[in-house]
Amino acid sequence: MKKAYLFALSSLLVSLVGYFILIYTLSDREKYEKFLENHPYTKRLTAGENEMEKINGGEEKGDRPDLAMLQDYMRTIDPQLKRPTPLLLLPYMEASAMMRDGKITSRQEGGTLSTSITWTERGPKTVAGRIRAVMFDPNDLTNKKVWAGSTSGGLWYNNDITSSTSSWVKVNDFWDNLAVSSIAADPLNSKVFYVSTGEFEFQQRGGGIWKT
Repeated sequence: MKKAYLFALSSLLVSLVGYFILIYTLSDREKYEKFLENHPYTKRLTAGENEMEKINGGEEKGDRPDLAMLQDYMRTIDPQLKRPTPLLLLPYMEASAMMRDGKITSRQEGGTLSTSITWTERGPKTVAGRIRAVMFDPNDLTNKKVWAGSTSGGLWYNNDITSSTSSWVKVNDFWDNLAVSSIAADPLNSKVFYVSTGEFEFQQRGGGIWKT
C-alpha cells in the first residue's frame, strides 16, 4: 500500500514538473492559445447541439444573445491581463459626449485636450458603398501605404495616404463584386494578409476568408 502511494505521488510530481517545464518553454502566443483553449467560455461557445439543448433546459433556441456577448468577451480579451479592458474607452466616450454637447471643440487624447487634431478627406471617392476595413501596410516603413475594403466596391490600396493627389487603386476586377468586411496582417509574417468578405445582415456577396 505504501509503495503504491509513493508511486502515485511520484507520478504526480513528474507530471507537474513536466507541465511547468512545458508552460515555461511555450512562447507568449502559445501560452495565450492554451489559455483560450481551456477557457470555460470557449467550451460553451463550441458546444454541440446536444450540449446546447442541455444548457437551454431541453429547448433549442435560434437566437442566443448571451453567446454573442461571450463571443465579444473572448474577442476583446487583453492577452496580458487575460480580460477585456472596456474602461480604457471611458475618457474618449466622455470627450465625445462633451463635443456633442458643445462643451469642448477638440478631442480628448490620453487624458488631455488636443487642439491639433484635424480631419482631412482622403477618399476613396471612386469606391461605392461603405468602407468597412482600413489597414496601414505594416511592410511600408514610411507608414504611407493604406489598404481599404468596401462593402460593395471590393479591395483597394493607396501608396501615399498623406498626399491629396495620390489615387486609390483597385486590386483587380474580381474584388469589385465582393464585400470586404475586414483586413488583417499576420503578426508573425507581415507579408501575409487576411481579408474576410461578405455581410450577412445586408446580404452583400462574399467568398469567405482570403489569404495572400
